[in-house]
Amino acid sequence: MHDIKPPSIVEQHLDRDLECQAALSDAFAELADRAVAAGWSDQEVAAALTALADNRVLEAAQIADANAILAGLKVR
Repeated sequence: MHDIKPPSIVEQHLDRDLECQAALSDAFAELADRAVAAGWSDQEVAAALTALADNRVLEAAQIADANAILAGLKVR
């Protein structure tokens, strides 16, 4: 699997998402290629990767919400 470069710019930088995409690009393509080589269609792989990404975003949002609730409780 390809190495993934760490970020070189601060979190608040407007292009940080683009840098992350570039850092993940080769590993992402390799993962998709490996899935296709295993017998999955390009469409199945794209749908699965999209669903996994969506789930990751939802999980991150739930964690952020839980952390906000916990922070609110600590203030009391």
